[in-house]
Amino acid sequence: MKTTIQYTNLLILTVAILWSCNEKETELLIPDDFENGILISNEGSFGSGDASLSYYDLESQKVYNNVFSLVNDGKEIGDVMQSIYVNQDHAFLVVNNSNKVEALNLADMTIDFTIDNLKLPRYMTSSGDKGYVSEWVSFSDVGRVTVFDLQTGEIQKTIDTDYGAEGVLISGNKLFVSNNFSTTLSVIDLNTETITKTIEVGSSPGEMKIDADGDIWLVCGGGLDEQYNPVGDGKFIEIDPSSLEVLTVVDLGMNVSTKIAIDPTGEILYYYAGASVYKYGMDMTGTSGTSLISEDDATGFYGMGVDGAGNIYVGDSKGFVESGEVFVYGSDGTFMEKFSVGRGPNGFVLN
Repeated sequence: MKTTIQYTNLLILTVAILWSCNEKETELLIPDDFENGILISNEGSFGSGDASLSYYDLESQKVYNNVFSLVNDGKEIGDVMQSIYVNQDHAFLVVNNSNKVEALNLADMTIDFTIDNLKLPRYMTSSGDKGYVSEWVSFSDVGRVTVFDLQTGEIQKTIDTDYGAEGVLISGNKLFVSNNFSTTLSVIDLNTETITKTIEVGSSPGEMKIDADGDIWLVCGGGLDEQYNPVGDGKFIEIDPSSLEVLTVVDLGMNVSTKIAIDPTGEILYYYAGASVYKYGMDMTGTSGTSLISEDDATGFYGMGVDGAGNIYVGDSKGFVESGEVFVYGSDGTFMEKFSVGRGPNGFVLN
């Protein structure tokens, strides 16, 4: 009997220790505030409606999962959360397959309003009192940008671009829209809300970042041949937002993700392929081809972000068969930690 009791007590102690060690990965509480952390969009499995929102507190280094549902009385985000955009008042959740944007109060993540009846929305940005969200619309129609009131969500107009409207970025009075199913970048004058120029860039254009000099850097993921094999023509395009001149073309020598990140100095771009992360400095004459990070424990990276200290966050989708993981590295590629989040972590936004 004594042996049995001792064994039972040991088992309980072991479980308690394991629970304590994994508390970070299993936390299902609501943080006191959302003022100094990273919002993580978990895409969810297509058709399952299991998208979720995680929050990583930079000070306590604690992760909070399923935040949206916990704050909003069990409501689900929907099917495929593509991205998050944050401005001064709201966190906007762009939900692709549910054809909507959820506008959350940035202080507590409660729902302020919902923009419905969109068509495969992808990314969002804003200027003044207007929001701009890109939409694929369909796989056979040209993409577009929908313009709406930032405080009410009322849709004001739509602007057709090119096939697969994807990344959006504002510089001055111009809205730049990459067209992922095409090889173009659309330039929209925000004063007239019309397209003033279309720039040829490369295969599968995606996200854009602004560097320390104010220039735009666009990533093109690369194309496929007739057998759907990667062509290996991924590239960075540097564009002067004033003159709209292409300043630099950097051949990456492989197909890459259309998601990129930039360090806090605005001088280093990070990009990835498979489970490897690469960096490109704006003062480099070309890429080294050597990865900064290669993660043997990852199935495949699916999203990336950089915090104010220069630490790199990459999401591992785990093939969408289980909860995803986030790997955190220093700016030199040194592993720092990893933690569990929702299914398909695809983006990181500082708040």
